[in-house]
Amino acid sequence: MRILLFLATNAAILVAISIVFQIFGFEGILQENGVDLDLKALLLMSAVIGFGGSFISLAMSKWMAKRAMGIRIIGHVVDRVVFKTQRGYGPAYFITSIAAQIFLSILASMIVMWFSRRREFRADAGGSELAGRDKMIAALRRLQQASGEQESLPDQLAAFGIAGESAMASSDCA
Repeated sequence: MRILLFLATNAAILVAISIVFQIFGFEGILQENGVDLDLKALLLMSAVIGFGGSFISLAMSKWMAKRAMGIRIIGHVVDRVVFKTQRGYGPAYFITSIAAQIFLSILASMIVMWFSRRREFRADAGGSELAGRDKMIAALRRLQQASGEQESLPDQLAAFGIAGESAMASSDCA
């Protein structure tokens, strides 16, 4: 997939360059000024340099990221120590990958939620500072009244609502 995206991106750049040359008429402008520049050769040279640089970057990116961070892949250590696998990837590689993905995705979600709550708190504090504490309380009460006046969702859609009928009924009791 990376190779396909690599080829598509570079091809799109070459097409864009050739379209810009055609629209603005660079070849005619250059000939009028006595400049003998072959735009097709320039396009070919752009392709060689672009594809070459992108290919080198693509080939080296994973290695450079590993080296810059000083990481070592642990699919291999667990396989060799626990399962005594000497060649290729064994079952521990896949188990460790799945466990790491689950753990890291939960950790990432927690970080995103923390930033989101922090941003909401700062927005509320800023609103309170700008409008005043009493106006902020009045606005929140108004929102609470508006949410109580909304129609409840049909039974088929109740699972998609934030507050279903049971939450609405319990808020009426309080």
